[in-house]
Amino acid sequence: METSAIQTVIAAPFCVKDLPEPGPDEPLFLPADAQRLWYLGYLERWDNFQRQAVKHWDSQECKSAFDETEGCSADLDVPRPAKPDVGQDSHGSAKLEDCFRREVLGIVEHVYNLLLTTRTMKEAEDITAPERISVETAAYQTVTDEISRPMFVVCAKPAGDGSEETRLIGHVEYLGGKPGALTWAVREAAKNSWGSLRCVLGEIAQSMLKANVNYAFLVSSDEVMFLRYDIETRTEYVNLALPDQAPHFDDVDVNIEPRLCFSDPIKHADVLDEVEGTLSVKLGLLYMVHTVMTNDWQMPEEKGNCAKYAAKTKAGEKYMPSCP
Repeated sequence: METSAIQTVIAAPFCVKDLPEPGPDEPLFLPADAQRLWYLGYLERWDNFQRQAVKHWDSQECKSAFDETEGCSADLDVPRPAKPDVGQDSHGSAKLEDCFRREVLGIVEHVYNLLLTTRTMKEAEDITAPERISVETAAYQTVTDEISRPMFVVCAKPAGDGSEETRLIGHVEYLGGKPGALTWAVREAAKNSWGSLRCVLGEIAQSMLKANVNYAFLVSSDEVMFLRYDIETRTEYVNLALPDQAPHFDDVDVNIEPRLCFSDPIKHADVLDEVEGTLSVKLGLLYMVHTVMTNDWQMPEEKGNCAKYAAKTKAGEKYMPSCP
């Protein structure tokens, strides 16, 4: 089947222009002297994320929906202006955030809203899709509660009179502009190195809890990672009877623990290549948006002590577990 113009755009790489060359002493996180929050819960590789995304891309439902959008790609060629406060002299993190907003989020928002208008999506029996989606840039507070940083928010407008719901969030972590910083962080996942995965994911894990969403994405200077936050409840079959009563056994929740699943980092320059097993950033995000718009996206009300699976350190310091 011939690929449509919109599909070609989605499968293409994400090109970031004018990012400065990283310096040898460039701090990983900004501000350079700010405290850092570490994630201390379970970590697990989301090893089938890319396969799931490609499977959806190749599905008859997805192909039929794209076929219905044929001839609607003109708006994708319209240049999206940069923010007025982002210029040639802006820091690389500001340029990256603005470029990702325009060249990835803006395109995915436009394409998914087109797909929502198709008969294929409207008549799909196994999903309940929203009326439309919107992408916003909000602010979140860092661990010091003194610094405001941008956060991408993808919202759904349910059909009817329902109000917009936040279903997906994203952070930009410039990581000093260092190439492959997320890939390196994954390699260091079992360690307490500054810039290792627990260090990198600390802020966004807390933001997911605060926003009450199961899914998120993290953008670095040359890679993107997709995240799923699972809250797991462990139960035990215990005797609930008092000492002077007959035994009475039942299942009891004894522990609630977080598990943060992370995809393999996707390079900005990657294109969809099923032979090589690569995925474009826009396709990965489109699949993530479809997932949160048609499946469970909200965390359970009972989160236990998940927010406490975290620790703060000073800038540049490794996390050292305290001795009992």
